[in-house]
Amino acid sequence: MNKALMSKTRTAKLSQQQKVFKAGNSLVLVVPSRFKNSLGIKSGDLVKVKADLTKQTLTYRFPHQRQLTLLQKKSTK
Repeated sequence: MNKALMSKTRTAKLSQQQKVFKAGNSLVLVVPSRFKNSLGIKSGDLVKVKADLTKQTLTYRFPHQRQLTLLQKKSTK
């Protein structure tokens, strides 16, 4: 992912209207690829779902740990 998009998506809120689909006896919400890419979500990741019945909202949190790569220092020899 390019650095401009990465910094923009970390500070900006992404919002999009999504349609709910039926899959068997459950309902499914699709995570758009731009959200998936911005958050680093992968298939099989765990998600915490919080329902606020008063506000009629669902909040999804992806608590997975992200590991930063370490840069190798060049030898000064």
